[in-house]
Amino acid sequence: MKVKNLIGLNWMIVLLLPLQLCAQATLTDTSRLGNYSYLIYGKTKTHCTVQATGFLVKTNKKTFLVTACHVINGWYYESFEKDGSYPDTLFLRLYSKINGQPVFLPLDIRKLKNIKNDNDLPDVYFYPIDIPDNCLVYDLTTAVMTANPKDKLPKTVRVYGYRITTDSDTVSFDKLPVLKGSGVIINKDDYACDPYTYKFHYNGSELGAGDSGAPVYFLYEEPHGRPRIAFGGLIFGGASGLQQALAIKPEIIQNMLASYY
Repeated sequence: MKVKNLIGLNWMIVLLLPLQLCAQATLTDTSRLGNYSYLIYGKTKTHCTVQATGFLVKTNKKTFLVTACHVINGWYYESFEKDGSYPDTLFLRLYSKINGQPVFLPLDIRKLKNIKNDNDLPDVYFYPIDIPDNCLVYDLTTAVMTANPKDKLPKTVRVYGYRITTDSDTVSFDKLPVLKGSGVIINKDDYACDPYTYKFHYNGSELGAGDSGAPVYFLYEEPHGRPRIAFGGLIFGGASGLQQALAIKPEIIQNMLASYY
């Protein structure tokens, strides 16, 4: 995540940001994966823009916005330094079922932003949220709760986020997310050994500003030609110069979500 000139991804681990989601039994179409990314943004007192990504999951009692913890509290990962001025309110962008217009749902983080990240815990936060009935929603519940075998890592991973345009007076975001990174997990042994995180190399230079909290997808090859899609965790940082991203493992998020059932 980044506050000045937008949240970004540079190494020094730079921490990244949701849009919205709708219930589906399984993920089968890669062209629809972008539906599950939600834009989060806010403005600091010094008029800097905060941008991030997240996704929605449902339990039998509540709906949660899932994103990186540093997005919610404004603390840099590892350094534990507060990122200067941070807004009291972030906004989750949804869309109306009726007219397709954006609906901005406020997220009150006044108390949360004063809490330091715990270096012994994964950089993930579950924010309970009430979705208005008139909003279109896509949630990842089934995919998130699907187990991913550790002994069969995918050949390809994907991440979807938002481009942003700025000039001296305005900031605007794409209505729909775009493919921000597609790559491969760096090391199977590293994945097995690290309790919370893994790295992957991505192609191109798209992954970066505002992608903290974005969902990752594992694509497994199948004989019929269409990949099997599984939930692959959450982006929380990376190194754009090395074309590497850091992600929280899917099983960690699955275990955390299970505690809310």
